[in-house]
Amino acid sequence: MSKHEGRVCKKCGAPISKSAVVCPTCGANVKPVYKKVWFWILIVLLLIIIGFASCTASAAKYVSDNTNVISSDTSTSTNASSNASSSAAADSSSAAASSSDKYSITDETVDDSGYYFKLDGTFTNLTNKQITYVQVTYTLYDADGAQIGTALANTNNLDANGTWKFEAISSVQPSEVDSYKLSKVSGF
Repeated sequence: MSKHEGRVCKKCGAPISKSAVVCPTCGANVKPVYKKVWFWILIVLLLIIIGFASCTASAAKYVSDNTNVISSDTSTSTNASSNASSSAAADSSSAAASSSDKYSITDETVDDSGYYFKLDGTFTNLTNKQITYVQVTYTLYDADGAQIGTALANTNNLDANGTWKFEAISSVQPSEVDSYKLSKVSGF
């Protein structure tokens, strides 16, 4: 009985040989689960899902740790025509922008001498880390208060505690712009 030792049919309980695929008594399939094709397909799919889930979690952590280091939405609005002659509006704008303690924006002036709207200013990185990318976005409004466009500027690799003199530009004619608002500063 050494040929049948330790292996019995789960359906009828009859002794079967180790090499048998079906029970000689009842005909039930007795092939071990690990020798079935569907078992290995299931294992491979599970490994793929686990690998994908771990990569996704790792990527999500990297993105959350390394993006939007200085991002903020602001709501400081300034009249474009009065800003060209007055720095008080720019000072109030920069005070609002610097409240994040990660950056400040100063010296905002409108250059309306060309065929497109251009807003000059100075962005200062107040952190002790280099900023890989920074974008400054302004929303432009006409005299009726309707949004007519955006002006933006961006730069790469701004040093820790560095200063960037930016020119936010838009294709909107300068004569159409009555006011503007610093709407977003984003970066990482």
